[in-house]
Amino acid sequence: MQKPGDSLANEFAAMIRLQQLLQEEQAVLIKGAVDSLPELIRAKGFVISEITILADGRHQSLVAAGLTASEDSMQRWIDSASIPAEKQTWSELLALAKTAKELNRLNGILINKHTQTNQQLMSLFQSKVGNNFYGPDGQSNIKTSARNFGAV
Repeated sequence: MQKPGDSLANEFAAMIRLQQLLQEEQAVLIKGAVDSLPELIRAKGFVISEITILADGRHQSLVAAGLTASEDSMQRWIDSASIPAEKQTWSELLALAKTAKELNRLNGILINKHTQTNQQLMSLFQSKVGNNFYGPDGQSNIKTSARNFGAV
């Protein structure tokens, strides 16, 4: 029978990968190089799926041990098991999860800032050209200064 602590090392490793992806995502968002975001989002999805599967297995082990499927029950099991390596891994896993949650929150703020900036730019362009970027002749309706650059 699998014990609740058996998958902690795998969960910890997956959580480290998630944290690294979140940090990479944050760097991309700060730089504004959003072209690489789809790849990062896919990678995050795979890691989150892995974490979910591992946590579900841990919860099933807790239920099989007569406990509820919760983090509080896992803490009680860890406290009663007296296995120092599992206690340390569990504690570090909880700290990583907290850090990942905060990174994700901050990344959400950065994404919202990018979205607001894009919406403001679109509004500016639309107000300048009346929601039409191109006229019937296929030429841009965006008016620039009347001065011809390069002309004397």
